[in-house]
Amino acid sequence: MLYRRIILSLLGLALLQGCVSISGGNSGQSYKLYPGPALPPAELAELDITHLTVTVDGLRVDWLDYATVHLLSGKHSLRIDRCCGGVVLRAGMYGASQRSFNVDLEAGGSYKLIGHRKRGGASRYYFWVEDATTGAVIAGEEKP
Repeated sequence: MLYRRIILSLLGLALLQGCVSISGGNSGQSYKLYPGPALPPAELAELDITHLTVTVDGLRVDWLDYATVHLLSGKHSLRIDRCCGGVVLRAGMYGASQRSFNVDLEAGGSYKLIGHRKRGGASRYYFWVEDATTGAVIAGEEKP
């Protein structure tokens, strides 16, 4: 009986530790998504991908590994694969607005990729990129 309690306690602690590490995410690491040597921030665009897994220009970046992506200025293609840990559009489960879109980022700019699910009669995901400084939506469709 004591052996069983010890095992259950250890399993509970392991589960708790796993939940804490998942919710903690990526500890703020950035992904350098351009060729060549590291460039100063003034020459790059920074995209915050917190709680989203996204494919940027064909390369998949998971929010559990990275909080931000550093990119060269210019046009980039984004495809959202996961939102808040859930698969987007698995077997048509939810409609999605602008799941894939292009965005034009400026050097020195800071941007945030946002995803929200509208619940209710017709659940669907909305995704957009906003300028982190001004809050202006620059791509995608904001949740109404």
